[in-house]
Amino acid sequence: MAVLLIATDAVTAIDVIAAWVFVAGRVIHTLVADSTDNVPLRGQVFSSNFAGVVVLVASCSAALEGLGR
Repeated sequence: MAVLLIATDAVTAIDVIAAWVFVAGRVIHTLVADSTDNVPLRGQVFSSNFAGVVVLVASCSAALEGLGR
Protein backbone atom coordinates (compact mmCIF):
# COMPACT_ATOMS: atom_id res chain seq x y z
CA MET A 1 0.00 0.00 0.00
CA ALA A 2 2.80 2.40 0.80
CA VAL A 3 4.35 1.82 -2.63
CA LEU A 4 1.03 2.57 -4.30
CA LEU A 5 0.62 5.79 -2.34
CA ILE A 6 4.16 6.86 -3.19
CA ALA A 7 3.74 5.95 -6.88
CA THR A 8 0.56 8.02 -7.13
CA ASP A 9 2.14 10.88 -5.15
CA ALA A 10 -0.77 10.72 -2.71
CA VAL A 11 1.02 10.29 0.63
CA THR A 12 -0.39 12.42 3.44
CA ALA A 13 0.58 12.92 7.07
CA ILE A 14 -2.35 10.68 8.05
CA ASP A 15 -0.90 7.87 5.93
CA VAL A 16 2.48 8.20 7.62
CA ILE A 17 0.89 8.18 11.07
CA ALA A 18 -1.27 5.15 10.18
CA ALA A 19 1.78 3.28 8.93
CA TRP A 20 3.70 4.02 12.12
CA VAL A 21 0.67 2.97 14.21
CA PHE A 22 0.76 -0.34 12.37
CA VAL A 23 4.51 -0.80 12.91
CA ALA A 24 4.32 0.10 16.60
CA GLY A 25 1.33 -2.18 17.04
CA ARG A 26 3.20 -5.10 15.48
CA VAL A 27 6.15 -4.55 17.82
CA ILE A 28 3.87 -4.31 20.85
CA HIS A 29 1.91 -7.36 19.70
CA THR A 30 5.13 -9.35 19.44
CA LEU A 31 6.23 -8.27 22.91
CA VAL A 32 2.83 -9.17 24.40
CA ALA A 33 2.70 -12.51 22.59
CA ASP A 34 6.21 -13.45 23.72
CA SER A 35 5.89 -12.32 27.32
CA THR A 36 2.35 -13.23 28.35
CA ASP A 37 -0.59 -15.49 27.58
CA ASN A 38 -3.05 -12.59 27.83
CA VAL A 39 -5.09 -13.22 24.69
CA PRO A 40 -7.55 -10.33 25.24
CA LEU A 41 -4.62 -7.89 25.42
CA ARG A 42 -3.19 -9.34 22.22
CA GLY A 43 -6.60 -8.80 20.62
CA GLN A 44 -6.66 -5.17 21.67
CA VAL A 45 -3.20 -4.58 20.25
CA PHE A 46 -4.20 -6.35 17.04
CA SER A 47 -7.19 -4.01 16.76
CA SER A 48 -4.84 -1.02 16.67
CA ASN A 49 -2.88 -2.70 13.86
CA PHE A 50 -6.09 -3.33 12.00
CA ALA A 51 -7.17 0.30 12.38
CA GLY A 52 -3.90 1.47 10.83
CA VAL A 53 -4.38 -0.87 7.87
CA VAL A 54 -7.99 0.26 7.38
CA VAL A 55 -6.85 3.89 7.17
CA LEU A 56 -4.17 2.96 4.62
CA VAL A 57 -6.60 0.92 2.51
CA ALA A 58 -9.08 3.81 2.50
CA SER A 59 -6.33 6.20 1.45
CA CYS A 60 -5.19 3.86 -1.34
CA SER A 61 -8.75 3.53 -2.56
CA ALA A 62 -9.12 7.28 -2.67
CA ALA A 63 -5.82 7.63 -4.53
CA LEU A 64 -6.83 5.04 -7.13
CA GLU A 65 -10.25 6.62 -7.56
CA GLY A 66 -8.55 9.96 -8.19
CA LEU A 67 -6.44 8.42 -10.99
CA GLY A 68 -9.50 7.48 -12.99
CA ARG A 69 -10.63 11.07 -13.35
